[in-house]
Amino acid sequence: MQPLAPDTPERRVFTAALFAAWALAMCVVGVALGLRPVVSTLWTAWQTRHWIPVEVTVIEQAMPDPDDPPLPLATYRYSVDGRSYVADRIGVAPLAYDGFDRWHADWTQRLQRAQQDGFTLPGWADPRAPHRAVLDRQLRIKPLLWRGVIALVLLSLAGMAYRALGPAWRGDDWTRQRGVWGFAGLWIGITAPMAGFWFLQDPGLPGLAFALVFWGGAFVLILGSRHGRVHPG
Repeated sequence: MQPLAPDTPERRVFTAALFAAWALAMCVVGVALGLRPVVSTLWTAWQTRHWIPVEVTVIEQAMPDPDDPPLPLATYRYSVDGRSYVADRIGVAPLAYDGFDRWHADWTQRLQRAQQDGFTLPGWADPRAPHRAVLDRQLRIKPLLWRGVIALVLLSLAGMAYRALGPAWRGDDWTRQRGVWGFAGLWIGITAPMAGFWFLQDPGLPGLAFALVFWGGAFVLILGSRHGRVHPG
């Protein structure tokens, strides 16, 4: 086996830098989009098991644009031990539209009716910190699993990029790691179309950034394979 191109320090640094950047990017995005929301959601759901029921009055609600996805954004008032508090948290998960079900639309309509008709809603408040409250303490399994998959995929890719970093720096043939390339092929086949779909659903800056992260991972794989490829000699 002979290298396709001469093994030079510049080539080693370039290839290793690609893997280092890829590992860091996948780790940051995996934690931000997957691991952190999952941990936060589960921890909040666990805490709310011991919160006390309260009656909630909606005092203000942000009216969504008809062209935007529905997001239940509202401020509500409630009382604990005779003292009044104001909060704005709706569910146990960080508020972000995911489109898995009608949860966002249903809560948007429910809050609108409560404010317009003047009736109260049931909520839950932390007896130890009464300023903390939530209206829905049920876990939504589908988005939770989806974020868990995102965390698993991205952190696995970060780990494999980190494993390939050493051989790339030493000039070894890291392309013989079949597990790495099998997973890499799966990554490109699944995430590239998913990123395109995400961008079509949200053509703004967040959707573009999300798409570029996944397409960038595919680009790094293709470019890295070009620099690490070998052929019989």
